[in-house]
Amino acid sequence: MYVKDVMTKDPVCVKPDEFITKARTIMRDYGFRVLPVVDDDRLMGIISRGDVLRVTSRKTNILVNGLMSENVVTACPDDDIFETARKMIESGVRQLPVVENGKIIGIVTSKDILSEFVKREYKPVKKKV
Repeated sequence: MYVKDVMTKDPVCVKPDEFITKARTIMRDYGFRVLPVVDDDRLMGIISRGDVLRVTSRKTNILVNGLMSENVVTACPDDDIFETARKMIESGVRQLPVVENGKIIGIVTSKDILSEFVKREYKPVKKKV
């Protein structure tokens, strides 16, 4: 199984020059934990719910690029989902933007991967240690 088989295509994104309050509203309305930050479909960073919750005012002039994380762990559509799951665990994140040729084409979450395992009734290989 590959990332392209389980990812959400065309994820909701925000631009770096948008207000942080817009990102917070999108997260609240859709229940997202993170939003990719893009400029001309190119991944610039990621903004998390924790980032937006640091802003307590309803109106602010803080822009997304002022709080986004720029060093983003990503996945490619042809990545194996086992390796992608390992990458998530090692980096401590639950979702990865899926990037192809520098452009964001999707997002894959730990829930997407786990749901696919359950749907396919995956049986782990048992080995003696």
